[in-house]
Amino acid sequence: LLGLYNALNHSSYTDTTNLEINTLENAVYLNIKNDISFVFHFDLYLFEHQSTFCPNMPLRDLQYVSAVLENLIKGFDLYSSTMVKIPSPHCVVFYNGKEKKEDRMVLKLSDAFQNKEKEPQLELLVTMININYGKNKELMAACKDLSDYSIYVAKIRSYMEGNGGKIENTSGNKKHSNKKYKMTIDEAVERTIDDCIKEDIL
Repeated sequence: LLGLYNALNHSSYTDTTNLEINTLENAVYLNIKNDISFVFHFDLYLFEHQSTFCPNMPLRDLQYVSAVLENLIKGFDLYSSTMVKIPSPHCVVFYNGKEKKEDRMVLKLSDAFQNKEKEPQLELLVTMININYGKNKELMAACKDLSDYSIYVAKIRSYMEGNGGKIENTSGNKKHSNKKYKMTIDEAVERTIDDCIKEDIL
């Protein structure tokens, strides 16, 4: 988490003492469950991972951030004359689906409003980051775990598509595919794990 935080914020923190994980769990929040959320240096980050594009992420994150904040402010008096301070929310989705998407997209809660307004009185922004192999190279260079995961997924897909685990120049380019053998997901995962161990990936 700290590695991702540093990569996203161009920082270099090493001490995780002040990193507080507060991921929502089903049992507590009645089927509202997010991937992971944490507070660090007065920032609240909500990270989600998607293998398919979902335009409803701003609405989902509105639920998530409300539930997380409700938990964080327990014991505070919201009716007092003293302002209750909360960490600044940041909503990020890591996308690695097969549908082509830009390196980065900003999804807005207001896009779902039936009545469109020039200045919505409620807004929530979600930054969607494409983590497919070959995308967001600067971010990948700053976070090895994320880069390794990108390679891992790309290798699995390559084996399943009959490309023998090769991932160079495969984004939309099928010319070099020999199509010798398309592996099942189980075969592809097993072979990819072997490759990654040899190549010090993950």
